[in-house]
Amino acid sequence: MITAEQQAALARLAQYNTGEYSPTSNQYGLTGEGGTDANFDALWRDVVTVSGYLAAIADDVNFVAERAAVATILQLCQALVAQITAGSTSALAFPAVDKLLLSATDIVATIVYDTRLDDRLPDGGRWNEPGRCAHLSWHAETLGTSTRGIKRDFPLVALLVLRSTSLIIYDALDLDPTGGPRMWMTFPAPTSSSRNILGISNTGSRVFTTAAALNGRLYVGGTDWLCEVNFATDRALFRTSSDVFSGWIPGTIAQRAAGLGVSSPMAGAAIAGIPVNFVRPRVLPSAPLDQAGLPIPTIAAATDGGFSVIHPSGAVANITGGAYTGVAFFGVHRLCAFLAGSDQRFEVGPLPYSTMDRAAWRQGFYNNGAGTKLLAHTGGTATAVAPGALGTSTGVSLLVEDEANPANGLIAHVATSFATGWLPGDIRLAVLCDATTGSITGSGDLIVNGRFDAGLSGWVVSGNAAWVGGVAQFGGAAYGGIEQALTTIVGQTYIVPVTVGGGPVTVSVGTVAGATDVYPATNLPVGAQAIQFTATRTTTYLKFYKGSTTPAGTVDEVSCRLAVADRSYKGKGMAIYGTPLRNPVATGAEVVLWSGWASDAYLEQPYTSDLDVGTGDFWVALWTTAITGSLIERGTSGLPTGLVRLAASGGSYQFTIVDSATASGGVTSATPTLLVAQRIGGVLELWVNDTRVGSATGPAINTNLAGAVMRIGCAIGGSSPASGGITMVRWGAGALSPAQIRRVYRDEVRLMRPDAKSLLAGSNTVTALDRDPLTDRLLVCTGAGSNIFRGLNRAAYHSTSTITSTTSNSHKGGSLRGGVLLIGTAAQAAALIDALPGKEAILSGGTRPVGGGFVAHGVTTDGAALDLAPRVPVGERETVLIEARIVGRVTGPADTERLTYIRRGTYYRDAGGAITLQGSIQASGTDTEVTGAADATLAIVGDWVAARVTGVTSKRIRWEATFTITRLSEETSYAA
Repeated sequence: MITAEQQAALARLAQYNTGEYSPTSNQYGLTGEGGTDANFDALWRDVVTVSGYLAAIADDVNFVAERAAVATILQLCQALVAQITAGSTSALAFPAVDKLLLSATDIVATIVYDTRLDDRLPDGGRWNEPGRCAHLSWHAETLGTSTRGIKRDFPLVALLVLRSTSLIIYDALDLDPTGGPRMWMTFPAPTSSSRNILGISNTGSRVFTTAAALNGRLYVGGTDWLCEVNFATDRALFRTSSDVFSGWIPGTIAQRAAGLGVSSPMAGAAIAGIPVNFVRPRVLPSAPLDQAGLPIPTIAAATDGGFSVIHPSGAVANITGGAYTGVAFFGVHRLCAFLAGSDQRFEVGPLPYSTMDRAAWRQGFYNNGAGTKLLAHTGGTATAVAPGALGTSTGVSLLVEDEANPANGLIAHVATSFATGWLPGDIRLAVLCDATTGSITGSGDLIVNGRFDAGLSGWVVSGNAAWVGGVAQFGGAAYGGIEQALTTIVGQTYIVPVTVGGGPVTVSVGTVAGATDVYPATNLPVGAQAIQFTATRTTTYLKFYKGSTTPAGTVDEVSCRLAVADRSYKGKGMAIYGTPLRNPVATGAEVVLWSGWASDAYLEQPYTSDLDVGTGDFWVALWTTAITGSLIERGTSGLPTGLVRLAASGGSYQFTIVDSATASGGVTSATPTLLVAQRIGGVLELWVNDTRVGSATGPAINTNLAGAVMRIGCAIGGSSPASGGITMVRWGAGALSPAQIRRVYRDEVRLMRPDAKSLLAGSNTVTALDRDPLTDRLLVCTGAGSNIFRGLNRAAYHSTSTITSTTSNSHKGGSLRGGVLLIGTAAQAAALIDALPGKEAILSGGTRPVGGGFVAHGVTTDGAALDLAPRVPVGERETVLIEARIVGRVTGPADTERLTYIRRGTYYRDAGGAITLQGSIQASGTDTEVTGAADATLAIVGDWVAARVTGVTSKRIRWEATFTITRLSEETSYAA
C-alpha cells in the first residue's frame, strides 16, 4: 500500500519540469535563476521516496498490472535527470564500491556483463528495459527468496560469479544498505541427480569450467557440455561432444533450481570435445536476429578435443587435433587459440566455416613449435588469451597485428622486471629494457682457459672429449663433453659467446653438474654463437657436449661475462664493460636510462649472424637524451666497411652506413627522444619521434661482416662516448611502416613521463586476461594481484591493499567493463566499482545500430582461390541481393597489382533447399588488374555466400570486400 508520504512525493514529482523557474508562476521549474537551488534537492528527495514505493510494489502487487504507471514515472525521472548539470550533480554521486560478494574457495570465473554493450533491438530499445521481459518466467517469479533478489528486470550491469556447481548474478548498480551490489539471481545445483538448466546435478561428477554473456545470452561450459541460456527468449540449448539438445527442460528459467533431466537430442553438429575449457561469444556482421530481435552471437569454445566455432545458423566448425585451453576473436575474421600440452602454442588462423585439422587451419603461431612462426614470443607456459594479448607463466605479451602480414606486426613483452616496448616484425635484439637502477660494473671473464691455450685445463672432461688442434673436441664416435663451474651472482644475467666447429654441439647451464634447470639443452650450429642465462645460485655449471653423431664437434673462444639481457627471442645479450649508470627516465617512472658512457664504459655484443642482413632492409630504434656521441654502432675496429652507426653530433642525429650514405636531421634534445633509423628499399631513413627528418640513397652496401661486434654507448674504437642516456634499444630485419613508427612513438612516449608505470606488478604468472571493449583496457590477473594496462602503460594494480574487501592476492580470474572490476581470488569474489553520478546509473547509451554492410578480409600468397571472411548467410525462404566492392593490394611499400572489382549477385533459398544463384554474377564497371590471372567473384559456400578472390603467384596480397546486402525474408531478419 502506498503511504501518504509517497503519494505526496509522487504528486510533487509530476509537477517538476524543465521550464524556467518562477516563484509565482512556475515554482517547480528547474532552469533559470533560483531553479536549481529551489528544487533540485527537493526533487531528489522525492525521487528517493518514490523509488522506495517502486521497490515495495514488487512484493505487494502484480508488476505487469502496474507497468504503465511505473513506465510513466520512469520516463519522467529520465527526462528530469537528463537536464541535471555538472554543478547540480555534486551531491548526487554514488561513492566508489569495494565490496566482498562472497567467500568461497571454488570460484571458477567472474564476468562483468554490461548490457549497455549489447546490440539494440530493431526499435532502438534495450532487451532488458523495465518491463520488456515481463512475459517471461523469470520476470514473474517471487522476489526476495534465496534464489531471487528484489528486482525483476535483468541488471543493466550484471556481475556473474561462477562457482564449481553454481552461478550467482549480482546487480552492480543496485546497492544494498552497506553499499554492496545485491544478489539478483542464483543458479544453484539441484537436489536430484538430474541435470538442471545449466547442466549441473548433485552427483559431484560435473563441474563448471567457464562462462560468458552477450546479447541476453549466458554461456556456461563444464565437464561434458556447453550450455546457452537466453534470458531474452526464456530458452536454453545444450551441446555435448556427441549431441545437441534444445529445450531439454520441460520448464523455463524460473525452474532453474530443479533437476529436470535432458530431452532427446535434436539434429545438429556437436562440439569438438569435452570438457569445455573456455568460451567467448562475439556478434559478427550479418548475424541473424533471434526471437527477441537481438543479433545471434558466434561462439568460440576451446575444449580438450579441439576448439569449436558455432555459427548463428547452428552450423559448427570444429578445429581438431589438439587440446585447447583458450580462444579469442582477433577481429571479425581471425581467431587465436592456445594449445595445451607439450606444444604450448598460440595458434592463429581464419574464422572457420568447416571442420578441419588444426594443421590445415592455422596460418602461424606466436611461440614454440615447428612451422610458420609469426612474432616470436619469449617463452613460458601458455595460460590465457584475449584480443591482442597473450598470457604465460613468464608474463604477458601485447600484440598489434598486421592483418595482411602478421609476421610484421608489433609485440611487446611485459614482466615484473622488464618491459620491452614494441618489438616490430623480425626482431633480432632488444636490450636496456630492464627496470633495475643503480650503477653496475662489468665482470671479467669468468671462464678459465676459454681459448684452450692450456689444453683442457680448468674443465671437467667426460667421455671422449680431447684437446685437438688447440680446441676442445668431442662427440663423433662416442659421447663426450666438457663442463666448468662458474662463480655467479643470483639474479644477474650473463652472456656466453662461443665458436662452434665441426658439427653442432649441445650447450646447457644448471645449478648442479650436468643440470639443465638454468638454460635448457640447446643445439648450437657451426659458427660464432652466444647464449645468455640468469643465475639462480652463486655457483653455476656450464656444459658443452655431443653424442655419438658425426662429425665430431669443437668449441673455442668460450667466455662468460656479466651482461644486460636481450629480451628478444634470440636471447644473446650484451656484455657490460666498465661501470655504466642506471637511473629512471623520469621521477617515479619504471623505464631506466643507461648513462655514464666512456671509452671504457659501454655494452658490447660479440659477433652474431643474427644481425647480418646483407643488402636487405633493417632497422634500429632507441630512446635517448644524448646531445652528442655514438649511440649504437656495429662493425670491426680498423675495418669500417659495412659499419652501421647511429649518433648525435652538431645539434642533429645521423644514421650512417659507411661508404653508402648518411641520413641526418632533427634537433638533439635532453628530453627523451625516439630515434628510428632504417634502410628500406636501399634508402636510408631517419625518424625523430614520429616524424621522418632525413633520407639518403647510396650504393647497396652489404652489411654482413664477419667478426663485427655491436656496441652501445661509444664507438667501437672507444671514441665519441654518448653524452646522455640510452634506453630500449632494438634492432631487427625488415623495415617499419610509417604507421608502425607512429604507433611506437605514441605508446612509448607515455612511458617517459613522471610516475609512468610499464612493468607487470605482483607476479609473472598470468592466470587470466580480459579486454574491455569499451575502453580497450587490458586486465591481467596474476597469482599475486591484477594489473590494468592501457596500451603499454600500467594504469592500475589491484591487490588486498586496493581491494580491501579481499584477503587473498591469488587472483584466479577477473573481468573489466567500463568502471567495474570483478575479481575472483582463491578465497572470495569482490567488486571494485568507480564512483559515478546519478544520471550515469539511470541513463545509458546504445551500441551499433542494426543495419548496414560490412567488410570481409583475407590474404593470398599464391594463385589459389580464397574465400574471404566473414561471409553472408542466406536463410531458408530468403532472397538476397549482394553487392561487393573488392580491393586487393600487394603488401609492402609498392603495390604492383592494384586490383579492384565490383560484383553483384541475387541468391535465393527455398524452404528445405540450398542456396541458388539467380542467373549469373554481374560485373559493374571495368576491372583493374596488372596480372590477368587475378580475379574476384561471389561464390556459394554451404549456407553462406563469400567473396572469392584469386591471387598472384609469389605475391602476398591483402584483400578486402565491402558488402552491401538487401534482403527479403519471410522468417528471419538480420543485423546487417
